[in-house]
Amino acid sequence: MTKSGPWSDINKVLPNALSPETIESLEALKFPTMTPVQENVIPLLLNYKDVAVEAITGSGKTLAFLVPAIEFLKKYSAQSNELTVLILLPTRELAKQILDVLTPFIQFHPFIKPQLLISGCPAQEDLEKYKEIRPNIIVATPGKLHDFITLLPPTEFKRLELFIVDEADQILKNGLENHLTAIFQ
Repeated sequence: MTKSGPWSDINKVLPNALSPETIESLEALKFPTMTPVQENVIPLLLNYKDVAVEAITGSGKTLAFLVPAIEFLKKYSAQSNELTVLILLPTRELAKQILDVLTPFIQFHPFIKPQLLISGCPAQEDLEKYKEIRPNIIVATPGKLHDFITLLPPTEFKRLELFIVDEADQILKNGLENHLTAIFQ
């Protein structure tokens, strides 16, 4: 994997973009430097820009969106305990992988409250868990998220700051375009 500079270089491009806690957690979790995709994408996402990324496996795309997600969660968790980040993936396996990458960050950022929404659990159980833990980040597959959002009032998404559609080409190849369209609406 190609390396770029230290994480603190993001703050040279976008002052105070990455908190010291986020930089420390990345280093502690053995991500001492950025990759080029992270260096280019993170400032854009933190500036609320729409971003489309095409990069090879292992290029660091996951952290390119999880790092901004952590910063948004940090920024808004003090204000409210509302859904702030939504990550959509084409398969349950990929959703689990993203959650696996995110989970170690919770020890450094206890404000992170994720919920995984994938097939295999009845929507009503997911809703009960949602009400219990009040997640601020959801990692989901399109079909499950589509079913789940019909159970929630639209106001649940008023604080959404970051919406990631990972592997969008695979979502479309899997014939989930209708779910994707409904979710966007």
